[in-house]
Amino acid sequence: MKKLIIILSFANIAHSQVDKVAHFGVGYISGALTSGVTLVNSNGKNEWIKSISFGAAVGTAIGLGKEIYDYKDYGLFDWGDLGATVLGAVAGSVHVTFTINRYEKKHLL
Repeated sequence: MKKLIIILSFANIAHSQVDKVAHFGVGYISGALTSGVTLVNSNGKNEWIKSISFGAAVGTAIGLGKEIYDYKDYGLFDWGDLGATVLGAVAGSVHVTFTINRYEKKHLL
């Protein structure tokens, strides 16, 4: 019985980690897409600030919406899931913004 409890505990931890990776991935994709569209459709200096801000905000809104849905559906608001989504959104936003900026500098000079 003790072994079964230990195995089930590890299975729960593994599922929890897969869930956080999924939340990070959704945040990353939403942040990256939003930042890319924002940056490509803008002109001017310091547009990278707006690009990263919009990407992070959209990713955060998606994560917050999902957690509110989970809370209404089965009564659990998971701050860890929201944190993983926000972290992914920021990472995706920063990655895409600086990749596009580097590409533009390299090809436009």
